[in-house]
Formats: sequence, C-alpha cells, structure tokens
Amino acid sequence: MDVEDELRRAMAERVADTRAPRSLASDVRRRHRRRKARIRTATAVAGASVAALALVPTYRSIQPAPAGAPENVESPTGTPAPRAPPPAPAPAPPRPSESGRDGTA
Repeated sequence: MDVEDELRRAMAERVADTRAPRSLASDVRRRHRRRKARIRTATAVAGASVAALALVPTYRSIQPAPAGAPENVESPTGTPAPRAPPPAPAPAPPRPSESGRDGTA
C-alpha cells in the first residue's frame, strides 16, 4: 500500500456518512442570482456615470456664450474666441486754416 491509497481510504471513511443538504442547489442558484444582480447594478451605475461625465462637457460646448461674457475667453476647442474689432477713432474737429487768420483767403 502506498500513501495515496491510504489517503483515499481515509477520505472515503471521513465523508461516508455525510449527505448534501436538500437546499444546496437552491442556495447555489440564489447566490448566483444575487451576484448577477450586483454585477448588473454596478455595470449600470458605471455606465451612467461615464455617460454623465461625457455629456456635461458636450452640453457645455454647444451652449452659446452668455451676453456680456468677456471677449478673451477661450472657446471649448481651446482656441481664443474671436474678438470684436476695435471702435473707429472719432474724427478730429476741423482746425481753422492758416489763411483765415490774416483775413486773406
């Protein structure tokens, strides 16, 4: 006899009187259903959070700039927003001509 045969016999003697409980199969199914439900819930939460994180920048990028917003604000693409052209300088008042001072025209 070798060690393997002795071990096999000892294990068989140890478990000869034991029986599986009647509810074993239903317990296994119940645990499996609970685990599947947890995994599905975690997947749904992860998917919703990814969608929300992607939706917020997208939503903000399509919104127009509010009235009175500073002109030097960068656009969502990272390029500077176009600036309005500077106002044209006011025309200078007419100067009296040199010839009009003497009274000679």
